[in-house]
Amino acid sequence: MTQNSPKKKPIRFKIGVGLLILYPLMYLIIPIAPFLPIEVGVKVGLVAAVLGAAEAILLIGIACVGKEAYHAIKAKLGLGKKKRAAEEAARLEAEASTSSGSDSVEEHPGVDAEAATTSLERSSKDDHV
Repeated sequence: MTQNSPKKKPIRFKIGVGLLILYPLMYLIIPIAPFLPIEVGVKVGLVAAVLGAAEAILLIGIACVGKEAYHAIKAKLGLGKKKRAAEEAARLEAEASTSSGSDSVEEHPGVDAEAATTSLERSSKDDHV
């Protein structure tokens, strides 16, 4: 007989997913901290501890679910998709220098032409210095 039941995820994976869910929730403590009836030094310590604990939770969560699963979750949520215009301009400049034709920024949709041109001008000034 064939079983079509999905594989059960190991407990380590489930703990990792739970930690990845807890990670952004940790940051909700920071805007609440100024309104707590405790001393200022304790508030500062609380915020520092929350920041450190949140980063530790993220790293432990990634270690539990695995690198590939973390990247899959990140891609599914749409995180990390935004590229900066300067990075895009640098990539376009590298492509233009390797290609035989003269590509212009206007030929690439989705690229901020002004930011790309400014980045290109800055890099050419750095070459002449």
